[in-house]
Amino acid sequence: MPYLIVFIVLAALALVYAHFVEPGLLTVRTYRVQFDERRLQIRKGGHETGSKKICFFSDLHAGPFFCKRRLERVVRRIRACAPDLILCGGDLVTEESDVAGQVFKDELIQFFASLTALAPVVAVFGNHDAEDDRNRRLTEEIYRAAGVRLLSNEQFDPEGMPLSVFGTEEGYFGRPKEVPEGFSGILLCHQPDLVPGLTANGGAILGLSGHTHRGQVTLAGLPLVKVNLGRLFTYGLYIFNEAQALLVTGGIGMVHLPFRFWALPEIVCLSVSYRNFEAADTLD
Repeated sequence: MPYLIVFIVLAALALVYAHFVEPGLLTVRTYRVQFDERRLQIRKGGHETGSKKICFFSDLHAGPFFCKRRLERVVRRIRACAPDLILCGGDLVTEESDVAGQVFKDELIQFFASLTALAPVVAVFGNHDAEDDRNRRLTEEIYRAAGVRLLSNEQFDPEGMPLSVFGTEEGYFGRPKEVPEGFSGILLCHQPDLVPGLTANGGAILGLSGHTHRGQVTLAGLPLVKVNLGRLFTYGLYIFNEAQALLVTGGIGMVHLPFRFWALPEIVCLSVSYRNFEAADTLD
């Protein structure tokens, strides 16, 4: 009986932590990225002098589980990174979102307007954004009103940046296309398992994806549940070869259940520079 009581108390504490504490522990992961047209090198680390900063986030799932107060916290964290470019990996809404509510829409427009005041913002659809016409229209209207560039199998060349961004459609309801022949830069793709199949025509490419939430509820970081198109690459950095890699973020919000456990919400900050690798094989 005492063991049962201890178990119940620990389980209750874990639920309290997973609902009230961890979803608010927004972290920032930093990476240094160096590339040319043929090679790519990436590792954990801070800002490199002379490089450009890119903030990447995904899976807000704004709604009852992710309110205005937490949106404001995201803006503060991104502002502190002083980004030159901001990328959004999709899933702005969720099933629980009040997609018909004007207040909800206005809050999200204000959120993205705060970001576009910091730097250009580029986004792609997630599966929740594209799963029905209401969600798709709302997402498009929010991005348009806030000045966000929404990519759908399109290339974007940010002014003053050393790389291009190719944003794909998501893979549940859309038809993602491969990058253009000879493309080098960032592939923004909501579902990570699609990335290797979309880069055959390209050169040096860093894929950025979300979708998985790192499992959202995990056992010491190991997902208890994996999602379609996020089963192979669930979280973190995957190096495919000397030219191509994939970085999967755990995202920010929650879906279906208002819990995160051992899956901290996060923003990714990249310090990106272009260099010639002919005379060097490692990062400085």
